[in-house]
Amino acid sequence: MAATRRRTGIVDKGARLLGRAHADDNYKWMKEHIKEAKGVLIYPQVLKAGFIFGGSGGTGVLLARDERPGTGATPLSTRWVR
Repeated sequence: MAATRRRTGIVDKGARLLGRAHADDNYKWMKEHIKEAKGVLIYPQVLKAGFIFGGSGGTGVLLARDERPGTGATPLSTRWVR
């Protein structure tokens, strides 16, 4: 149950971030080309740390376009660690 809420929260953060970027005039190229994309990868949460050794990671959302008529993008929660 908690994992489902966390994934839903990440998808919601990604949707809000994409909406803000779409409304921002600095993202003109993205607005012109997003319709051609097969998918969009959004990482609203990225963490970096380091002292002697460094690392980074984050949690994001992959929106993949479904080519079938009448369907939209399907959100997929992802996690990245380096």
